[in-house]
Amino acid sequence: MAQLQKFFLNDNTTKRRLLAVDGMGGIGETQLCVEFVRRHRLRLKSVFRLDGSTKDSLEQSLEQCAGRTFANSLMPTRNMQSSTDCNNDVEPEDTAISRFMSWLSEEGNDQWFMIIHNLDRDWPNDADSHAYDYREYVPKADQGNILITTRLSTLRIERLRLGRSNEDQALQMLELHANRTFTMDEARPVLQKLDGLPLALVQAGAYLGNHPSIAEYCAEYERKWSKLMDMQGSSLEEHDSILTTWTMSRDQVQRRDPNAAGLLRIWAFLDHRDIWYDLLDSAWYGGLDSALEEWYYDLTDDETCFKRAINTLLAYSLVEVKDGKSWTMHPVLHAWNLHTCMSRPDRIVPYRMALASVAGVVSTDYELGERLLPHAQSLAKHDFLVCEYYVALHLGSFANILAHQGQDPKDCSRLYEHALALRQSRLSPGSRWTLETLTRLGEVRRTQGNFERAGRVLREALQASDSELGRNNYYNIGILALLGRIAHDREDYTA
Repeated sequence: MAQLQKFFLNDNTTKRRLLAVDGMGGIGETQLCVEFVRRHRLRLKSVFRLDGSTKDSLEQSLEQCAGRTFANSLMPTRNMQSSTDCNNDVEPEDTAISRFMSWLSEEGNDQWFMIIHNLDRDWPNDADSHAYDYREYVPKADQGNILITTRLSTLRIERLRLGRSNEDQALQMLELHANRTFTMDEARPVLQKLDGLPLALVQAGAYLGNHPSIAEYCAEYERKWSKLMDMQGSSLEEHDSILTTWTMSRDQVQRRDPNAAGLLRIWAFLDHRDIWYDLLDSAWYGGLDSALEEWYYDLTDDETCFKRAINTLLAYSLVEVKDGKSWTMHPVLHAWNLHTCMSRPDRIVPYRMALASVAGVVSTDYELGERLLPHAQSLAKHDFLVCEYYVALHLGSFANILAHQGQDPKDCSRLYEHALALRQSRLSPGSRWTLETLTRLGEVRRTQGNFERAGRVLREALQASDSELGRNNYYNIGILALLGRIAHDREDYTA
């Protein structure tokens, strides 16, 4: 707010002031501008708010502003159609919009304030019939004030980039719209999920105003995300819907750069916090080459191609730079991205490619375990999507990551069980892969304290190992050692 005041209310110049306020959908650009006008309505003599979401909506808004302006003035109205003089020369088209622009350009008429809301369509690069060049719809004279709200980061004008609310601001926003107070510890689960996104905090506050439990909100957030996000308070304008904004940006990305759209779909199944080139490039090594999409080869041809796709997503404020070689996505935006991908009939395709990407890194650089852990956890949530024999090895790899990083044994156990079910139909009981997975499953069940089930799995592994490899083999040593630890844990020294 202070930056807007400094930019527009400085009396030291009579030249035009033009500023773009940009940020990801839901960050609150429109609300900031509306509040700025409300606070300073006495100083801003003529305020014109235009819907810039499409060319048609902008022209309609301009015509409405012209009608109101001319209705309240003594300016004579002329025929809105083109006219011809006595020499048969055609005059410039005389329309309400052109006369409005002329009025805005009149000498001395320099205190008007124009807001173009939602200029989100990229006209230079997008074959979009609704896109337009905003410069064709502003006065030619170097005067007045123009404020543009946009998701585009490519406008070559002075700009104010809006970021997320900090934790204290987010708590205040939540309390304001819930009409109740929370301790920081109470509110933190919600604040972490929404990560300072203002419109999402407004919606969450409205929900919590009618529901007593933050835990209930968090549970609904996980189970019924789209329904919850659609519950935007009646105070929010329709074109400010977070979901509408992100959908439009995604559709424009699809038209402009299919590689970037493909990256967005893969990212839906990975963790939102950390994406880098080598991670995506590793699907080549993940054992799914025959199933890779054509655009994937273009995306990962080299790092320059990958960064080109990233730059497209940056242009539409769908991702953010984490550091020079890593990028991140807001968690609420990521939840929307996952929801839209899960509703597609081809959702298995990006999931398998995400699976192969992480598995490819695991197979080439196991030292990245800590960095890969969030991605393995994210993929593990959706392992029910796969039923192919050849991806079972990847599920086992993720279970290994989770186990080595000290994660919930239940998740490890479920992944090992799923991997075994997929592989055992094609592999012999005594195969190396089967024996290793059975042994690790037994170890995880022992960690859970489920000694009976752990012992059953390990005895199955021991029997298969004896049968196919003989009693004196490498695997028997580890299996017998684990059975001994289980006996010690149970204080069963007769086993």
